[in-house]
Amino acid sequence: MSRSAVSSLLVLCLAGLLLARESRQPDGALAGVDRAFFDWLTANVKPSRAALGGNVTLVEIDDSVAETPARLPLSPLECAAFLQAVGRYEPEVVAIEPILDWPGGLPPGTEQILQEQALRVPRLLLTARLGSNAGQTVDPVALPTVNAVSGKPTRLPDYPEIIAAPDARLLPLAAGVGADNLPGSDLGPLRDLPLLLRCRGRVVPALAMQMLTLGLRLAPSEVSVVLGSHVQFGDRLRLPIDRAGRALLDAGVLPRINRVELDDLALVVSGQGAPKDRVAAELMRHGTVILGRTDRAVRTIHLPGGRMVSPAEVFALAAASLPRTPPIRRASGWGDALVVAAFAGVASQMRRRRWEAVVVLSAVSLFAYALTALSLYEAAGLWLPLALPLGLALATCLLTVLLPDSPPGGAEKP
Repeated sequence: MSRSAVSSLLVLCLAGLLLARESRQPDGALAGVDRAFFDWLTANVKPSRAALGGNVTLVEIDDSVAETPARLPLSPLECAAFLQAVGRYEPEVVAIEPILDWPGGLPPGTEQILQEQALRVPRLLLTARLGSNAGQTVDPVALPTVNAVSGKPTRLPDYPEIIAAPDARLLPLAAGVGADNLPGSDLGPLRDLPLLLRCRGRVVPALAMQMLTLGLRLAPSEVSVVLGSHVQFGDRLRLPIDRAGRALLDAGVLPRINRVELDDLALVVSGQGAPKDRVAAELMRHGTVILGRTDRAVRTIHLPGGRMVSPAEVFALAAASLPRTPPIRRASGWGDALVVAAFAGVASQMRRRRWEAVVVLSAVSLFAYALTALSLYEAAGLWLPLALPLGLALATCLLTVLLPDSPPGGAEKP
């Protein structure tokens, strides 16, 4: 091997190390390239190959309900009817995304009815909201504290207070309460979801975190968190998270989530539902059921691939994709090292060719890499970087021009 070839390989390896380090900086320019590649992977996964992590049904409060002002927010009697309907199918978890708090409290005569139907659900999950409100705040006991947290929580989303919570008379009936706060739509497509939040110095669970805990039949004491590494759900699930407590979502499973409209569910229970709705209702059995709005007014969240969804659809997506095995995760440092080694090996075989051929072969190599990355993402949930191989391919082309590798004896390249 000539000196120029050795020098080129050393330069490629050094460039690979620098690219790998820079691409892992959350706010770096190269991280944006990798995020765009993740969006492409998510958008190109075939729905039939998307791995579901759980049986999830979204009961939709759709436009037909939202366009009737008198029906929003849902009345206590409508909530009771919903709980009675889903209770027939014995779901593991029932999460209600709208915050069950009515101006003036529960109307007379509805408290006992709502409480009786809530008891039909073994694991009822209610919703609270964090924020900043100059008015009266909510009692902090409305949200539990996550105690088993290792690492500094300074990068968790921080809120000064609880601004909305379920009616206090419903809290004893619920198996858990979670915060429904999501990242702002101005931050671009939603790729990951916070599982943990901060409020008044406490670490509190997000709604998705509570759904996973209850869906796995675990007590809060069986869940431990290592920020920047993982959440350990007993011996059932080890979910990778970053330092901000966020876990990657797989938007490709969204078309596979079971859906039934709230009014259609009522018809099914009365024996008048359409066949497709009866099938959808049966799929609720022993799964996670989420009641939430999906009307046009609340479809404000942008997913990779361009689809706009509501917060309830995001939580359904979390319940369906986060428990998958293996989970969605970025390739480790060892994966980056393998990419560097692979491209350095390919580059060593291309350097005796003319630069035009090197450009074409580099493009072909990147195309093959993208197909391999898509296959690994579909099969194993592994997210490979793009900035690293793209930078190495460009470096190979430049080195071919700047440091040509002449054959021994100074002969012309073929």
